[in-house]
Amino acid sequence: MKSIYVALTCRNCGYQTHKQSETLILSDFEPYLKKQLIDETYFSAICPCCKNKIDFLHPCLFVEKKYRYILFIKAKHDQKATDHLLYQEKAYCKRYVDNTTKIKETMKILEDGYDDRAIAIMKLKLLLHLRKQEKHPVCITYFDSEKEQSSIWFKVKTEEGEEMMAVHMQIYDNILNILPKDDHEHYQNIDLEWAIQFQKKNLKQK
Repeated sequence: MKSIYVALTCRNCGYQTHKQSETLILSDFEPYLKKQLIDETYFSAICPCCKNKIDFLHPCLFVEKKYRYILFIKAKHDQKATDHLLYQEKAYCKRYVDNTTKIKETMKILEDGYDDRAIAIMKLKLLLHLRKQEKHPVCITYFDSEKEQSSIWFKVKTEEGEEMMAVHMQIYDNILNILPKDDHEHYQNIDLEWAIQFQKKNLKQK
């Protein structure tokens, strides 16, 4: 745990305050901070003046020893080539997370034992499939899996509302077979942009 004080300004009333935060979280020792990350309350504060919510973001390493992964929570424009020098643990999956709303999903995927790269490609395929049906998802999020029924579930949010959609596990397995070995040396952004670039590269190689 490495403590810092973050200066905050309320966008609603302009009140200036601060909040103590951490730049390194070890899940084994600070499970309550992990819960705050999952609940999306860690990178937020309540304005003492108008009681509005203040959201913020600062570089933070989250280390999950049990499931062997490290999340580097950091805005994309702040990410550097030398970031891999921080917490050099080759046996861990290393991921950038540039938005606090992605933390819970990334944790869920990795702790359920899935390769988040394959899940990202599945989300892209589902997005393209829905667009062909003239549906326009606002957001697709990994939700859960039912290994007994060979299904992976996604929460699909559209302008009309939300619905759950199941994708057969075989699609995940097929994607997994074409993925290269994961790079545990460097932090990676695994998102829609990554999935699109991977698919383009994969098509060129065929």
